[in-house]
Amino acid sequence: MLLAVTLLCAGRADAQWNGFLNINGAVQADDRSVTHALAESLYGERATYEGTMTSSGGGLLDAWLGVRVWRDLGIGLGATVLNARGTTSVSGSVPSPLFTNRHRTASLELPGLRQQQVGVHVPLVYVLPVSERVHLAVSAGPSWFRLRHDTVTAVRLTEAAPYTAVEIAGITTTVEEGNGIGYNAAVDVTYLLTRYFGVGVFVRYTGGSVEIAFPDGAQSVDVGGVQAGAGLRFRF
Repeated sequence: MLLAVTLLCAGRADAQWNGFLNINGAVQADDRSVTHALAESLYGERATYEGTMTSSGGGLLDAWLGVRVWRDLGIGLGATVLNARGTTSVSGSVPSPLFTNRHRTASLELPGLRQQQVGVHVPLVYVLPVSERVHLAVSAGPSWFRLRHDTVTAVRLTEAAPYTAVEIAGITTTVEEGNGIGYNAAVDVTYLLTRYFGVGVFVRYTGGSVEIAFPDGAQSVDVGGVQAGAGLRFRF
């Protein structure tokens, strides 16, 4: 709010803009957690497992291009790429090879979850040249997302006599992909160093959901989140 007041007090200039190109580096900090189930036949009974994949956001690269269509209103096209890392936790209930109805529990947590979110955004953009050098832009619009997500497909067990305990020795994963629709909204502040070049900062929220095929069926996975960063600004 203090920044907005400062900018507005500077007085609106007659600076014109016909188009822009923004190139940013940013972070997305929202935590995401996805859980799905697995099952297999073992020793004449049913072994069940639950896999939980958790990521805490990651680094983000994006580029936004826009043109003015009427007064200070324009339309843009943006692309964002997020590569996130996290952990995979697997817990299971495993039958005994010696006794029926006597399941044993096992668990394992591994680092290295990989998740990639690619977003394509088409916002309406209102650019307010509040001074010769400072431009404030507010934007919002629809988004399209593509998600690539690591998925647990099998569990490897290890056990030995007297078979009172069992351990999960490892897991097998595959990459599942899906598409979904969402939205985006952002506030961007640009400081022009020259007439055609400057630097800027932004805060953005993107949101949506993507359907991913897990072993126990399709599941809707949330994508996007709060994003903040800085980068280069070009005007033309």
